[in-house]
Amino acid sequence: MHPRHPRAVPLLSAAIVVLLALGVSMAAAAPSPPVLVGDVVDKDAAGVRQATMAEVAEWAAPPAPPGPVQAPSPDVPPTATPTPVPAPTADVAVPADPVTPGGPTFPARIRGVWVHVLDDVLLTRGSIARMLDDVVAAGGNTVVVEVARRYDAYYDSDVLPRAADQGFEPGLDVLAEVVAEGHERGLSVHAWYTAMPAWTPETAKNPDAPVHWIRAQHGPDAPLEDRWLTYTADGQPGDYLDPGHPAVQELVVATAAELARYGVDAVHLDYLRYPGAEYGYNPTALGRFQAETGRTDVPAPDDPQFSDWRRRQTTDILVRIRQAVQAVDPTVGISAALIAWGDGPVDGRAFESTPAYTQVFQPWHQWVGAGLIDVAMPMLYFRESRHAAYHRHWMSYVAGLRQATGVMAAPGHGSWLNTVPESLTQLEAAAPFVDGEVLFSYTENAAGEDPRALLPALGGGLWGS
Repeated sequence: MHPRHPRAVPLLSAAIVVLLALGVSMAAAAPSPPVLVGDVVDKDAAGVRQATMAEVAEWAAPPAPPGPVQAPSPDVPPTATPTPVPAPTADVAVPADPVTPGGPTFPARIRGVWVHVLDDVLLTRGSIARMLDDVVAAGGNTVVVEVARRYDAYYDSDVLPRAADQGFEPGLDVLAEVVAEGHERGLSVHAWYTAMPAWTPETAKNPDAPVHWIRAQHGPDAPLEDRWLTYTADGQPGDYLDPGHPAVQELVVATAAELARYGVDAVHLDYLRYPGAEYGYNPTALGRFQAETGRTDVPAPDDPQFSDWRRRQTTDILVRIRQAVQAVDPTVGISAALIAWGDGPVDGRAFESTPAYTQVFQPWHQWVGAGLIDVAMPMLYFRESRHAAYHRHWMSYVAGLRQATGVMAAPGHGSWLNTVPESLTQLEAAAPFVDGEVLFSYTENAAGEDPRALLPALGGGLWGS
């Protein structure tokens, strides 16, 4: 059992962050990233998935990349030739030397899987043991385990209420069990939680459960100052929390600090972003923006100053998370699932033109450049049969960013979208240039009749070597 701790994390210094400037300069020189060969594919809507899975992975109906993207003729497979990726320079004050002796350690080559709570894999001790044994048998060395979803806890929390999933073994602390059993098997354990999704009724696993606590206490019917959900400019509430609300920031940071007390290898952040450019108009958040800028109007969704302010909110939260986690246990690292929608920022396309930057306000190239993340896991969820070029372009960018910054990169692989041969093609193409991969997901890691076919194939090949 982990040590207990107070319900709230003390306020961290308000001076730990310098405002992010719109269009931060990326002028530092760096080696050219490796060139990866990509197949030509037709451009279409991003991966379509059933609704219950779509809320966990970030691929569902992503915003279209800005501007038209011309796909070359499928008869002439091109070579992706990305431009050099300089080390990003982010105007972010970070703790001195985040990689220090005695700090976080990870396998030299990460071979991991995300394990979610959308089925019963994590709900009993027996199913947890079988999952860990399967990962070890496949040659895996890392599990990224979801232990807090919609701010319900699958561990003994002093901050969050306990999850009420049907079939949840009484008294089971999922995180304590995975840490103990995973470490005994030599596995690295990342404690995964979703930072901003708050509550979605159609995906609730227990239809007889009472209204979710966030919706009840901090939803549209709460007093104005207690409303935590993000809103559109015309006042429609979303299903995400608003990163610009101070109480939301406290909740996100307190949860990360609590997870770090378990002796995990990393706290894994997911959904540290806005749901889209049309969001961010929580009344308290909007009031903060107006007070800090001296404006009295309601900015448009694409207002440059408001967009920059929203990027600053997600970055402020990450800086505070890193400080809080290091204060609890400096050997615990930070890993993060990161948005990679549309075509990759190569061949003259800047990261600042990607949906990650312009639409969900997740400037993760700056986060990596500032050393706020120990392991970057950009989610390269692309079908090999349709978007191979997108995959290679993003992989080229990630490889160049890794070379420029020295931060580990273990991209997320959309294995459920691909057959086993297609997944192996993507993984083998990337292997020389990155520090491993993380499959989404343990439960469904291959398209076709056998949804778990990829793990045994990896054990007999790429992960078995």
